[in-house]
Amino acid sequence: MGTFWPLITGLLLTVSAFAQTESAQFVFRGQADEHVKLERILTETRTRTEMRDSTCTRQIPYEVEECGPETRYRQECRWVPAYEDCGTRYEQRCENVTRYRQECHQGPSRRECYNVPGEEVCATQPGRQVCRDVPGEQRCRTEPGEQVCSQPTPPREQCRTLPNGQQECRTIPGRDSVCTTRPGRQVCEQGPSRRECSTEPGQRVCTRRPDRQECRTVPGEDICRSVPYQDRECNNYPVPYCETIPGRNVCEQIPYQENVCRDVTRYRTESYACKEPVQVPYQVKVSVQGQLDVKFLNPEFATEVPFTANVGANRALELKALAPKDVLVGTRPGAPSVVTEGETVTVKQSIAVRLTTMKELQGLLVQSLSGVVIDFPAKKLSFTAKGTVELDDAIEIVLEGRKKQLFSTKKGSASLKGTLRELKATLVPADAGQVAVQIDLSKIDLSKITDKKTFKMLMKHVKGLPDGFGWAGQVPELKSEKEAKATAIK
Repeated sequence: MGTFWPLITGLLLTVSAFAQTESAQFVFRGQADEHVKLERILTETRTRTEMRDSTCTRQIPYEVEECGPETRYRQECRWVPAYEDCGTRYEQRCENVTRYRQECHQGPSRRECYNVPGEEVCATQPGRQVCRDVPGEQRCRTEPGEQVCSQPTPPREQCRTLPNGQQECRTIPGRDSVCTTRPGRQVCEQGPSRRECSTEPGQRVCTRRPDRQECRTVPGEDICRSVPYQDRECNNYPVPYCETIPGRNVCEQIPYQENVCRDVTRYRTESYACKEPVQVPYQVKVSVQGQLDVKFLNPEFATEVPFTANVGANRALELKALAPKDVLVGTRPGAPSVVTEGETVTVKQSIAVRLTTMKELQGLLVQSLSGVVIDFPAKKLSFTAKGTVELDDAIEIVLEGRKKQLFSTKKGSASLKGTLRELKATLVPADAGQVAVQIDLSKIDLSKITDKKTFKMLMKHVKGLPDGFGWAGQVPELKSEKEAKATAIK
């Protein structure tokens, strides 16, 4: 019992150490490289060659005489006398001819004006409020032996300003003195006055606008003329000929049949006892020692990323990333170095790793367009794009033109699609992360927008992931769409 538990403990430690070296984990935290040592015991099936008893066959030759008809040839000749060979052959003759082509250009534009009659415009003015003062009721009391009279009120004028600026006035009549004689004396008092208001509806006011003149620019008409040019014209003309063919001796091979006998080699099959090799499978334990060097190409990447390294069943070293969401991991493995010594295989390999995020990749796309110029005579399109633009990027551009007419707008468009390399584009880096781009338009049909007045460019930019890496994670669609006004040179 004293020696049993240390033995079991040693076995457990051995198994634990083996499990740790077969698969290793580490976390990227800004280091430039990581070195991992791995070990895995693989059971492989191999074959060895053993000789076993068997029955073999061989071909034994023998001679036999065979007869049969064969085709042979004899030569026969005949004399063909001289004769005259006549016919017609065609000769090509070329000459300079004058042809004509149409050359057109647009004449000067003109200004057309026309009168637009005035029209009557009516509007209803807002209603107004009219107020008046109403005298209070008279209150009387009788005093013995007295006569009481009220004071007369003179008339007064009340005015107000209308919305059109005019003054409106009215006269409010006064009141006469009122006296009352009763036994004794009657005294009367005028009660307090009150203000009464009412709203009058607004008036409808109409005005007539004066006649006006509207003008528009009419493009000039196309002026065409015939321009002569020299061309080369070739035609085939028949020419009769005759030539004398001299007499000659004509020979030909005439076939005939002849019976011929000859000795022919034949073969018969003969069996005999032999030994033949047989591949016998057997299993062997192989220790795979792995040395993996991981080099991080952008150690400034701020996000921590866990990695797992192990030895595959095919002796290959494998590196897998447990990347967080929105983090992309690109790996570029180098050529492995394999050294076999008996049952031990040493595999050395380096893997380059690039880390990025979807937000960082989206930031490489075109963010804005400026300085868009369409040069019609030179058939060139130039613009400045803010972002990372490369010749292998795919783009789709639509050039849109508009021209306003009297009652409508005429539109036209021209499009091009492909990689910048296929479109024969030139790229010149500018300041502040901008790139000046020039594209050849010689193979694009611009006829639908040549006569337009205002232009704009719509661009779709599609970018691929950095080349040379195998990317893990949810790869996004790198695409942006931008629009900008364009200036035309005609």
